[in-house]
Amino acid sequence: MLRMPRDNALAERSAVDIETALRDFGHWIDKALEFVGNRYGIGVVDRSCLELLAARPQGSAPGEIAENLRLSVGEARALVSRLVRRGYARRERDPADPDRITVHAEFGNPDVMAIVRARRVLMDDLKRNFDPAEIEVIARHAAHVASIHPARLIEEIEREIAAGMDR
Repeated sequence: MLRMPRDNALAERSAVDIETALRDFGHWIDKALEFVGNRYGIGVVDRSCLELLAARPQGSAPGEIAENLRLSVGEARALVSRLVRRGYARRERDPADPDRITVHAEFGNPDVMAIVRARRVLMDDLKRNFDPAEIEVIARHAAHVASIHPARLIEEIEREIAAGMDR
């Protein structure tokens, strides 16, 4: 599928090349998300929810979805309703406790399978092309970036610019 030769010059990039590669990667992600959004009519959060549900065959409660996607429970319930209306997810009531609902990805829907498999293909490619030590560094960087709230980052930068600081 996707193959990167091990002797590729990517391993020898300078700091400037790393910045270029990360910027290009960011643009690629933007384009991929835009494509998925246009093709399937879903946004980033909807896709993230589908990927979360697909990774949990036992399903997830709306509260778990909210926690994992950093949403309020109300936002998670609205998200689930959108996915159910589109046929991308289904709700299942607990027979022992009718107030308890579990949400599952609708694996019979080919759109769901395409959306979910796209990330799986990229993850499999990562595992094929990088050794465990390299993957650990990539994972550490990804976790660090994911820990930064985008709005807080932009607000901090705006304050620094207003104060005349150069980043």
